[in-house]
Amino acid sequence: MYLMAGSEALRTLVSPYFDVDTGRFDCQRVLEQPDVPHELHVLMRLAVELHSGETGVLVKDLVEGLEEPHFSLALLAIRLRKQGIQSDLYNIVNHDMMIT
Repeated sequence: MYLMAGSEALRTLVSPYFDVDTGRFDCQRVLEQPDVPHELHVLMRLAVELHSGETGVLVKDLVEGLEEPHFSLALLAIRLRKQGIQSDLYNIVNHDMMIT
């Protein structure tokens, strides 16, 4: 849930549906939330996709639907999903994007 760590707004929307103890994530209920701003909806879909592969987020949605800093956060989340968290692999220039 790399995106949740980097976006307070996304964490607020998604955290009620994520059980930290069991790792269970109610993907369907997350995506059914009403009145979510478009940019946060794209991030929610990406979070679900990275967690369970259930949404099929399009690259076009990321490129056209996200502004900075959310676009950089999305790219970082994709990289972290692929490579895992290994601090020696990253040279983060923008410390605002660091996940602590």
